[in-house]
Amino acid sequence: MQPPRHRRRRRSFRKLKRLAFIALLVLVLLPSLPWLAVALFVDVDSVRAQVETAALRATGRSLSLGNVTMLRSLPPTIAAQDVGFANAPGGSRPDMLRVPYAEATLGMLPLLFGRLEISSLVLSRPDLMLEIDPAGTGNWQFTRRPGDLLADRSRHSRRPRWARRHAAQERVVIPLEALRIREGRIAWRDDVGAWSTVDIKRLDAAAPGMDDRVMLTAQVVYADRTVNVSLNTGPLARLRDAASTIPWPVRLELETPGAHAGIVGTLSRPRELRGYTLAIEGTAENLGELQGLLHTRLPPFRKLVFKTRLADSGGAVPVISGISLRARESDLNAWVPGLKVADLDLAAESFDSPVRAELNGVFDRRPLHLAAALGAPAALFSPAPRPGRLPLDVAIEAAGGWLT
Repeated sequence: MQPPRHRRRRRSFRKLKRLAFIALLVLVLLPSLPWLAVALFVDVDSVRAQVETAALRATGRSLSLGNVTMLRSLPPTIAAQDVGFANAPGGSRPDMLRVPYAEATLGMLPLLFGRLEISSLVLSRPDLMLEIDPAGTGNWQFTRRPGDLLADRSRHSRRPRWARRHAAQERVVIPLEALRIREGRIAWRDDVGAWSTVDIKRLDAAAPGMDDRVMLTAQVVYADRTVNVSLNTGPLARLRDAASTIPWPVRLELETPGAHAGIVGTLSRPRELRGYTLAIEGTAENLGELQGLLHTRLPPFRKLVFKTRLADSGGAVPVISGISLRARESDLNAWVPGLKVADLDLAAESFDSPVRAELNGVFDRRPLHLAAALGAPAALFSPAPRPGRLPLDVAIEAAGGWLT
């Protein structure tokens, strides 16, 4: 005898509720299973030891991590407090870098096999000190060169993923794909003991792979002025090959209220910052307002536009060409009493070529026109200058008369 229809429906409904409950339980627990596996099989003290040992091997200096914890997040993330990286011997303070709080994102599967792959890093309020000792050596020059670290990262990235997971006793690998800094500071001391500081409001850098371009954006404060920085360079893989001369692209833009500067070009030896060919452009609403950034007194030229090109000469002084400068509507009374410039144009084909300049304005409330041709600026910087050998041709029209 068949059960009534309503009983069959009730049994079907109960089965459906059980299946729904099981499905809901799976959906709730499944995302937490990887984290639970990390929490069970990862020893935080072992993570600390691996990171500190890897830093010592890579740089020859000690890295100390304070309180280290594993955050409840996916991908796995460790947090460290009171991070300190040792300064060079004889430095002005024990630590070159101090970080009150840092987070590092780790690769999931390598972590389960007892190894670390740090793919991204977030630093909160880092304090970095760069200085040069009396011998001219910077504290950023380590026992092991950064190029060696790049080579290690490249060799690791070329391995199949299964080989990376199962390589026994491999040290910490840092295929760093992203770096973020919040509210940091960089202090710089040159070889004569002068100090400068840059406050970092934010910094974001990304390089998804060794063969991908590096992109960096930052907002910093220097000399009480906010500067926005944008940097785009060639791939990191190019840096590991010191013998290569393939041009490595670079594009740098700096912007502060009322001014902008851009550098675009290539370097054939980027690790040494040599073999460069760069085009430089800059604009300023008022040049005098930038004297704090450049640490020199500047005339208050307005609506300034500057262009030039630099090329590596193989020596200390680059090859300078394509020089042009234009300014408009500038009051120079603080520099030359009674002088106001309506327009100024200056140009030179190169540092070894004559400079031509033309100025229109007002001097002592009377119209002024100046045309000048000067000798090559390089003559002023010659190691053996010869007085009286710099040509000068100036024509001035003012107060209804001419002076040449």
